[in-house]
Amino acid sequence: MPFAQVARDVLNNKKLSLKAKGLYAYLYGKPSEWNFSASRISNEIKESRPTILDILKELEAILESRLHRALE
Repeated sequence: MPFAQVARDVLNNKKLSLKAKGLYAYLYGKPSEWNFSASRISNEIKESRPTILDILKELEAILESRLHRALE
């Protein structure tokens, strides 16, 4: 059975909602050639496109700030 490993620091991040953690894990498990779009994600899981976009913004804000700190 195929599986994906997800970084614990993302799953244990108290600033991320459970939806954001779940979407991160879902996306991380997709192959690199997978076509990422909010519409496609919305069609594959039980969330509306606006909700997917909100969750992606949440992930971007938290993970982008973490990346900037790591590069300093």
